[in-house]
Amino acid sequence: MCYSLKRCCPENGTKIDMTLDVIRSLPDQAGAYILMDSWYTNPGVLNACREKGCHLIGAMKTNRILFPEGKRTSASNLAASLAPGCFRPVTVKGRTYMVYRYKGPLNKIDHAVVLLSYPASAMGKKCALRVFLCSDPSLPDEMILEYYSHRWTIEVLFRSHKRYMGLKGFMVRAAKAIDRLLLVLALAHFFFSCGLGHIVPFHIGLHICRTAFVNS
Repeated sequence: MCYSLKRCCPENGTKIDMTLDVIRSLPDQAGAYILMDSWYTNPGVLNACREKGCHLIGAMKTNRILFPEGKRTSASNLAASLAPGCFRPVTVKGRTYMVYRYKGPLNKIDHAVVLLSYPASAMGKKCALRVFLCSDPSLPDEMILEYYSHRWTIEVLFRSHKRYMGLKGFMVRAAKAIDRLLLVLALAHFFFSCGLGHIVPFHIGLHICRTAFVNS
């Protein structure tokens, strides 16, 4: 099972607190994979996942520090120093990526798997480099990227909420108010997708309801 985290709170401290609360609310030894973008991938969140028996798969900034063979270097510098033959092709959802797998310590993280990944068509281009961390050393490269690809779904959901349901303009900061807002949005999203007698994409359900309201 995969869970995806998305930041939606205005204060950094509140974001971290709510993130840790979500992770700690999971069943013990859930064995789930927690997916997150580079904002969340940090030692505190990783430790919270480990305490719950979960694994973290997250994007990282390319300037994160690694220690290949005990030498301190950034992920981007390590990628630039590697010969093309050090990368291997990995295909995920019909797209091919060139991937290098690093296993070892990071800055403030004792041990993890880090994937340095380029689209095959942009191999070696600094701006195309993407870096991913996984706390499960047994997971193959293909599965790490496959699992992480599911995180995009939450981006689409929040984009819809911002564009059509006012999430972008909400002005509350209290944790209880944010919880209530997200609950209302989740219920509305469920209704537009599944509450019309058959399952439809969110935007189609929203259009059907708006049309019915205007014509009523």
